[in-house]
Amino acid sequence: MATPTPDSYSVGAGATVLAGRASNPVVASAATAGAITMLAKDWSASGFQLLTTIPDGLMLVNLPGHSGSAWDEARQSMWVYGSETHGSAQMDNAVYRWDAETGLCHRIYNRDPATGDHHIRADGLMFADAGETRPWAAHTFRNLWYDATTKELGVCMNTEEHAYATAWSPLPAGSGYLASRKLPIWYFNTVTGTWRYALTDATNAFCAPELGAGLVRIPGDGWWRVAGSYLTHLSEDAGTVTNFSIFGKLTNVLIQSVPHLVAGDKLVVIGGTGSPSHLGFVCDLANPVSGDHHMLPLSLFPALSGWSVENMWSVKMGDGRILFGAYQGSPQQVGAFIFNWNAGSPTVTDTGHRLAASGGSSYYELRAEWSAKYNCAFLMSVRHGGNKMIGVRI
Repeated sequence: MATPTPDSYSVGAGATVLAGRASNPVVASAATAGAITMLAKDWSASGFQLLTTIPDGLMLVNLPGHSGSAWDEARQSMWVYGSETHGSAQMDNAVYRWDAETGLCHRIYNRDPATGDHHIRADGLMFADAGETRPWAAHTFRNLWYDATTKELGVCMNTEEHAYATAWSPLPAGSGYLASRKLPIWYFNTVTGTWRYALTDATNAFCAPELGAGLVRIPGDGWWRVAGSYLTHLSEDAGTVTNFSIFGKLTNVLIQSVPHLVAGDKLVVIGGTGSPSHLGFVCDLANPVSGDHHMLPLSLFPALSGWSVENMWSVKMGDGRILFGAYQGSPQQVGAFIFNWNAGSPTVTDTGHRLAASGGSSYYELRAEWSAKYNCAFLMSVRHGGNKMIGVRI
């Protein structure tokens, strides 16, 4: 399907669009909820601040832990997609939007029941509805991005991984084609509320790596991710995928981690799980063949002594530094720290900000976005009891 022309969207007669900020209409929602503690516009302090509690029922309870997010600065909105997917009861393929201006969370459309029209075509493409207009749910983690030009949410996902569709009752139509499933990149238009997809042999390869391999989108260059023993690049036209061996350089790829582009050509990955003794790792995108790809041991950073970063949130701030969370203690507390690449001599600084928490490392904190307007991070958290939107300002 062709890429849409920037800012050329029209909405058909009778269709509903929320005007929002006058120049940025956004697709209307099927449901809206949120108990507001503080609006971003009324919050000026530093530290952690509870903003919104999202009530049970708007989202599947398990959705936030395995979903991903992307930030829409023009509308001050966090777009969320993905779900647990461990069986048909946890398949949520709805799109969600949290609006920092109103404090409310929107479900854009209702999920397609997995026991309904989910099916796999003979050519391997997978659809959640009979009209073949929406994708299946998936573990998306940090595999979303927002294109401010086309106003689309992009999603790269290994559909059906951990969905266990061969055990559903009834089985999805075409389940015999699961082994040959195809993996496009999906795009959700945040104005019209419609999905499109782009499928090539390269997208099929790039979307397939193991669970939790996050990506970085670099407009004009394409996409990068680390998966297993490879640093992988997908070209801007999604036509070519290139694998660079990093075998022996990274001792652990830290799945469910959060990748960030710093200093123009360094891929810095923070958090994840698989090695509690590491903050993350670094890959040199300017020299993917023989560059300096290396782990970041926690022992390099005295400020993190006694803290764990497994499955914690992180977000690149406006000045290029990375704000991230770590946890310790029982009862648990979360602290806010800053990673500074510092021209190749990285440092970590403790901000001193703390927040009481109720969950351990099994709580995946992968929806964190930076707002330039409010100069803060917004987190969608399940670690603090229920689903909450929390602000963090340094």
